[in-house]
Amino acid sequence: MKRNYFVLTTLATVTLGHAVLLYAADAPPLQPPKALPVVAVALLAKPAQAVAEQPAAAPARAKAAAPARRAPAPEAVSRVRADAPRPASAKPAAAAAAVASTAPAGSAGAQPASGERQGAAAAGEGEAPAVTPPQYRGDYLHNPKPAYPPLSLELAEQGVVELRVAVSAAGEATSVELFRSSGFPRLDRAAREAVARWRFIPARLGSQSVAHSFVVPVHFSLKTAKS
Repeated sequence: MKRNYFVLTTLATVTLGHAVLLYAADAPPLQPPKALPVVAVALLAKPAQAVAEQPAAAPARAKAAAPARRAPAPEAVSRVRADAPRPASAKPAAAAAAVASTAPAGSAGAQPASGERQGAAAAGEGEAPAVTPPQYRGDYLHNPKPAYPPLSLELAEQGVVELRVAVSAAGEATSVELFRSSGFPRLDRAAREAVARWRFIPARLGSQSVAHSFVVPVHFSLKTAKS
C-alpha cells in the first residue's frame, strides 16, 4: 500500500514538472525594461544689460516710495491770507460820495425830528397829574400817638411797625393791614388800633380828592417812651 502511494506521488511530481517546462517554452521571451527619458534643465543666465539696469531702477523706486508732502494746515493758510496785503478798496470813496450827495437831505430831515420832539413834549404836558398821597401829620388832625403797651416797656420791646392804610376821599381809614411787623405782636396790635382811629387829608388828583392806599410807619422807642 505504501509503495503504491509513493509511486503515485512521484508520477504527479514528474507530470507537474513537464507541464511547467512546456509552459515556459511557449511563453514569449522576457524583454529588458525600457530606459526612462532624461529631462535636461538648463538655467538661463540673465543678460548683462538687465543686470546693469538694476542699479538705475532702484533709485527710481526709492523716489516713488518717498512720502508725499502734506498739505498746509488751514490755520497756516488763513494766517498767510491774513498777512497778505489787501488791495485798496473803492468803498471808502464811494461812501464819501454817498455822504456828500445825501448831506442836504440829512439837514432837511432834522426839521421833522425837532417837530417830533415838540410833539412828544406836548404829549407829556397833556398827561394826567400824579396822585398826591394822603397826609396824616399835623396838630390840626389830632392824631394821638399809639399807646406803648406796659408789658412791652417792662420787656424792653421796641421797633417799627409798617401799616398799609386805605384812605377814602373823605379822609377816613377804611382798612388798616399789617405791611411789616416789628417782631412783637403787642406793638403791632397797638399801632393798628391807634391808626384805625386817625384822620387823614385825602389824596389829591389835581384838584379832586380821591381814595388812595399808602404805608404808614409807626415807631416804638424805649428812649422816647421814658422821656
